[in-house]
Amino acid sequence: MLASGSLQAQETSQAPMTFHIDTHSMKSALTQFGQQTGLSIMFSKEAVEDLHTPGVIGPYPPEAALKQLLDHTGLVYEFINPHTVAITAGKQNVSSRGQIRLGLADGSSDAAAARVEADTVAAEPDPVSQQESQENSKTSESLQEVVVTAQKRAERLIDVPISIVAISGDQLRQRQITSVEDLGSVVPDLAIERTGNNYYFEIRGVDNTAGNAALVGMYIDEADVTLGGGGSYAAINPVVYDLDRVEVLRGPQGTLYGDGSAGGTIRLITKNPNLERYAFDADVAALFTQHGDPSQRVNAMVNIPLITDQLGLRIVGTLEHDGGWIDQPAANQSAVNWQDLTNVRIKGLWRPNSRLTVSAMAIINNDDRGADYSDPGAPCCWTQVLNFTATPRLKNNYNLYNLTATYELSPSIQILNSTGYMLTSQPVWNNGLTLPYTAPPYTAVNPLSAQFVPYQNNRDHLFTDELRLSSKGSGPWQWTLGEFYRHYRDFADLPSYYFAQQGPPGSPLPAPYSFGVYTIYKSWSTFGDLNYRFADRLTVGAGIRDFQETQDFTNLYPLVGQSGKFHSVDPRVYAQLKLTSDANIYTSAAKGFRTGGFNSFGQPVYGPESVWTYELGTKMALWQSQISFDADIFLSDYSDYQNYGVDPNFPTSINSNVGRARIKGFEGDLTWRPSSAWSVDVRGDVVDSQFTEIDATQTAYQVGDPIDLAPKYQFTVSGQRNFSLLGKAGFVRLDYNQKGPESYRNRSIGPWFLYYSDTIHMINLNSSLQLQDNLRAGFFVQNLSNDQGFVNPFGVQQLGERSRPRTFGVNFSATFE
Repeated sequence: MLASGSLQAQETSQAPMTFHIDTHSMKSALTQFGQQTGLSIMFSKEAVEDLHTPGVIGPYPPEAALKQLLDHTGLVYEFINPHTVAITAGKQNVSSRGQIRLGLADGSSDAAAARVEADTVAAEPDPVSQQESQENSKTSESLQEVVVTAQKRAERLIDVPISIVAISGDQLRQRQITSVEDLGSVVPDLAIERTGNNYYFEIRGVDNTAGNAALVGMYIDEADVTLGGGGSYAAINPVVYDLDRVEVLRGPQGTLYGDGSAGGTIRLITKNPNLERYAFDADVAALFTQHGDPSQRVNAMVNIPLITDQLGLRIVGTLEHDGGWIDQPAANQSAVNWQDLTNVRIKGLWRPNSRLTVSAMAIINNDDRGADYSDPGAPCCWTQVLNFTATPRLKNNYNLYNLTATYELSPSIQILNSTGYMLTSQPVWNNGLTLPYTAPPYTAVNPLSAQFVPYQNNRDHLFTDELRLSSKGSGPWQWTLGEFYRHYRDFADLPSYYFAQQGPPGSPLPAPYSFGVYTIYKSWSTFGDLNYRFADRLTVGAGIRDFQETQDFTNLYPLVGQSGKFHSVDPRVYAQLKLTSDANIYTSAAKGFRTGGFNSFGQPVYGPESVWTYELGTKMALWQSQISFDADIFLSDYSDYQNYGVDPNFPTSINSNVGRARIKGFEGDLTWRPSSAWSVDVRGDVVDSQFTEIDATQTAYQVGDPIDLAPKYQFTVSGQRNFSLLGKAGFVRLDYNQKGPESYRNRSIGPWFLYYSDTIHMINLNSSLQLQDNLRAGFFVQNLSNDQGFVNPFGVQQLGERSRPRTFGVNFSATFE
């Protein structure tokens, strides 16, 4: 345990400060702590030589920050006077020399306090006590305060007045979460559905089933990677290996994150290079899917400090082969939904001095795969439309480059500039879907209609730059000002596609159609956020963003162009009342939006749509953080909803602003850690949505219909048991997730165009055992219940995808630091 200093010293060190000390060697961390607090830190070089700390980021009283730096290191501290702190080895770590030479944080000696008396040789640790200490250490790490940057500054998660789910990199690894697509199983109120390269993200009932852009934003570090345009369902699916954490911000984020974040924002925070030491991590997994081919996955990380304390490089790679489990009998093909994935991330970090930090990142992703479509009544099989035997194939490739520089203008002001460029290519071959233009049953007299696309491609170029000035420290005023520029080119091309009725094999096809659009988006945004804290109890704040965009739209078949401007102003107001330092209530009102767009052939323009969300919530940690509880209720007013409809002045089905909807919901997260060995998590949400006004004819919805792709509820119950087996630390974790059904309808075709996904019951088991200091082995089962229901509601178009069948896996990981 850590020893606290004198009462006088404690009283002089309780004013909170904002710390930014990343993972470092203990020597470097203590040096930074002394620089940031102005305290003289005295320590023995021998005592800290091989020690490292996870760091401290966020507002803390200096003494609380020092405790976190030293936690579980065996070091203790003592205030020699109000301005000097001595760091010494605890009793169990003291050598037989009996005395320890101290040095100041800059490495020099201090004659005023040259020696500290110490005990003699420590007793040999008891193996059982040592094991308990390891388990306690793991639990304490999970109980450490979570620091997030959701509001574009470092804050404790419990202090942020919006609904956020933060998942650490260790939690992602324990749950076998390997990509963004898997996050829906651990984050209630987040649903991610995929058909081929089309991704449908939904948070709090807000989703992108139609329209011109995304409604859920995505960031990797400071880089905006949100796609939209003519390929509005296109998105990247980042690998999540070697992440520091994932932050899912629920509710509109229009003020700080702008266009495309009406439902919320997903932020992936990668790990920075460690500037102190070399490190290597590797994880190898073999998976065996019921009735499918075996799969393999290899993850590896190499950390290289090029110049100690100044320059470092972190290289991360993933190679994955998914064997697949769906057959195509008509084509005599098996495992047609295979996947080959290669992902490489290179990140460099340069800190020439305590004020300047420069980070450069490059990600190269190549994803080649088949489609996961499955026939109704036959989970293991799929049939191509129009009696064809062609097999779907797709690629989701992207290159991302980002450069971010941060400079501390003063102890209280920081400036940041982040520039990003992303290039994507997402071709699809042999994609087919059915279009039920008439009511079932379908016979030779009443056949289904179908669309077949031999080839299509979406290509996107995205350039962004953000300049941001923000406050630092723990003063009552906190503020952020920024400018954001976005230049986006979207090219979607279907050179030929066919509409036909499902006839007997060999039926002739009609002449093909062609479709293609090319759109250039240029947008400028100015944003700001300001809050004030009264007496360390009440915080009130407000923010606003002004968005201006020009679009140049070209329909490639025939060559018809349009251009125009769109504008949106998006405010936010919020307040938080601290009942204690670890319990508060908050309320907020925020607006999110997505931009408008153009229809083909010179048809009318449709404007931006917006969501106002009103939220009331609480966050608390009780009983020395053994229990943490977050809950909120929200009401969203969804206006100018973009979907297909007939404009009264232009009688053709086009993209239009068709009406309004109202969404109500509840979200709750509960974590209980009764001891170092046990932890229990319960998370869930309930969402009720319906259209309240329809302003177009022959549209997909009527008043009273629910919003598509919004599950009525989701919840997750998890339990983890830490244990010791033959002196080796391990854990067993069981997760149960249930997701309610979601709908997909189109009344403009007919009332029969309606399909629901299944209620999905997912049970996952994960276990791991530390075989040696650097080697860990694990066993896991995914979908233990073998639920193979449809996870999306697109079966009405023969694009239904199911849960992966029961899958067993083993993995081995090695870590060297």
